Amino acid sequence: MTGQADFPVPARFYLRVARSFMAAFALLLVECGVRGAPLATNAPPLAERLAAARSDLAASPTNAALAVRVARLCFEGTTTATNASAKAKFAEAGIAAAQNGLRLHPQEAGLEYYLALNLGQLASTRGMSALKLVREMEAHLLAARALDATVSDAGPDRSLAYLYLNAPGWPISVGNHDKSRLHFEQAVKLAPHNPEHHLAFAEACLRWRKKDEARKHLAQAEAVWAKAQELYAGTEWQTDWSDWKSRLAELKSKLDPQ
Repeated sequence: MTGQADFPVPARFYLRVARSFMAAFALLLVECGVRGAPLATNAPPLAERLAAARSDLAASPTNAALAVRVARLCFEGTTTATNASAKAKFAEAGIAAAQNGLRLHPQEAGLEYYLALNLGQLASTRGMSALKLVREMEAHLLAARALDATVSDAGPDRSLAYLYLNAPGWPISVGNHDKSRLHFEQAVKLAPHNPEHHLAFAEACLRWRKKDEARKHLAQAEAVWAKAQELYAGTEWQTDWSDWKSRLAELKSKLDPQ
């Protein structure tokens, strides 16, 4: 006996960690997954769009773009589902669509990406089994990144950065601040025009108690702000801009010299 570490950790401890992590993880998935693919405000309801996409895919089962669309729409469904059961149903459908598509198109980055995000949303409805799904999510995000790191406005790197930032660390899960930093750096490099990447990197640096570095990323967010307003224009981006402005103001309040 050498101390407290010699005692077995109760299973309920890991369950509590998993549940608290997945509650936060569900929110971060919504944030990191939908960036770069806004919908027009006059778009038909999700059920109609998903039914149409499934019908199109049934008519053209070898069409990779249609498989990606179905998987993406299923992920969209998980972000608006009102209960865990509905979320899991959408996620499972998205997983199936992506997996079926990958059997025909193993080099399609979009399928790997939305397979990963749907796995993450399914994980958010689970208990201890969520941790296995998170590792699967990580693997598919890495696969998507290897195929096309630019998909969904550097979506794989953005999602990996959030994942490594928020997940519990070893031995419970995949959390790793060094890896989070690496993928934030890559997201900024691949899509420097996206304010999300600079804001998120600044927020992460604050969590790591690196205020000077956070100020650097805050300044970069402000530097791309005007151009981003041109790139991400229109009513479909209103929610994003509301979020970005709020986070920018909060960062400035924490980082600007008094």
